[in-house]
Amino acid sequence: MQETGWEYAIVHSHDPAQLLAKRLAALLTNTVFHTMDITGPVVLISDLHLTAEDPSGLECFEAFTRHLHGVDQLYILGDLFEYWVGDDSAEALGLTGVCTALKRLHESGTQITLMTGNRDFLLGQDFCKSTGCHLLQEPAEEEISGHLILLQHGDKLCTDDINHQQHRAIVDQPSWRETFLNKSFSQRQSLAQAGRSQSEAGKRYKSADIMDVNHAAVENA
Repeated sequence: MQETGWEYAIVHSHDPAQLLAKRLAALLTNTVFHTMDITGPVVLISDLHLTAEDPSGLECFEAFTRHLHGVDQLYILGDLFEYWVGDDSAEALGLTGVCTALKRLHESGTQITLMTGNRDFLLGQDFCKSTGCHLLQEPAEEEISGHLILLQHGDKLCTDDINHQQHRAIVDQPSWRETFLNKSFSQRQSLAQAGRSQSEAGKRYKSADIMDVNHAAVENA
């Protein structure tokens, strides 16, 4: 895909159990895909929400990274994982395959830049050291192939969703994160799963407009 002089690919999904597997599987089984290399300077992905509860999604992502060898740079713009409860949790969450895939991609020469999202905001430097990722704080302006690009996960632009913004303000506090990470893995996992359930339940009472980005916030970003 060509756009303003540089190549990119975007894989985006809000339903990892279905859309991620379908979209990546379609990519990986596409005849054209198998007869060409993804060799453009930059690939951007976001919102894959990878989880061991969706093994097909994990397999597709790992296969996807194998086709990226030779790409200059991969940007992961938030919510790579459905949830993340600390950099010591990859094995317990069944996500070591993803970490290994990222490390291999990094070792092949691809620079991996990682931005956290509203689900995996606890990804930290230990994860980056083990995978070769570079952690990027949002919002960030990056020069990509001569173009200055504003990169952002985007949920902070959903300013009409007051409850979500209040939650983000709490979990972004260093004191909250320190307290949370000092809990046992089982406690952290239970809290994260409860938070996921509460979030999904809350969506039933929110309109799509409220959960979407605010256009004025986007223009002012």
